[in-house]
Amino acid sequence: MVFFNESVSDGDMNKVLIVVIMVLGFVFAAQAEMRIWTSVKGDTIEAEYIKLFAGKVILNTPEGKQLKVPISGLCNADKEWLANAVPPKIKISVDMDKDSDTLSSYSGYSYDYQTKAETVKGTVKLDKTNQEPCNREFTARMYVIGKETTRDLREVISFAEHTFSFKTSKTTTFKTTPATVEYTKSSYSVNRGLKYEGYLVVVEDQKGGIVAFESSQSSYEKNVHKFKSVRKGTKFDRDFDITNPNQTNKKRKNN
Repeated sequence: MVFFNESVSDGDMNKVLIVVIMVLGFVFAAQAEMRIWTSVKGDTIEAEYIKLFAGKVILNTPEGKQLKVPISGLCNADKEWLANAVPPKIKISVDMDKDSDTLSSYSGYSYDYQTKAETVKGTVKLDKTNQEPCNREFTARMYVIGKETTRDLREVISFAEHTFSFKTSKTTTFKTTPATVEYTKSSYSVNRGLKYEGYLVVVEDQKGGIVAFESSQSSYEKNVHKFKSVRKGTKFDRDFDITNPNQTNKKRKNN
């Protein structure tokens, strides 16, 4: 997740705004419910959930009074409600491993070229950074993306999906399979092929709502909603519109 600091670039600010909008969606959904809260002693009160802060639940009563109730003072049913209704704060860490090899080359008096191969794989670590319990299941997806050397076109060259929860651990990891792309550079002809460009990691809840994301390119973040249906082999144009939807749908069925 992203937090404000004293110096925020335009790209970081865009990401902050996107994440804030997503999180507000969760908060408003939880706030929409006026419910009965019960203490461990059996005392009850009708109130609306506002937020969690420093181990306490902030509630608003129908009369507009704000209450701060320690989580430890709530009954088990209310603790379970919080664990299922309130999204966790997730830190996403990505480690990309990239190797490059020269497959062939030539250098002469008036002409030279090189054909290279890049092999990339990614490891994702997801850390729950808040203390409050969370019983919900989530799905994390990582997209490794290559870009054509001659055109502003992209392709998902590797894809991984990981379903998890934070019930028993605050950390989980998963990896993509290695993907290899090739491109040729020459002194006369147009360079051609596919090069690794970057990655995008998206975490969603069971209803498809985005909880957190991390990427190496601001353009991926701005178009994060367009990645919901894609898999390995999906191709995008410069506006991140899918250019081979039939192949994408087929891969989704196979997965």
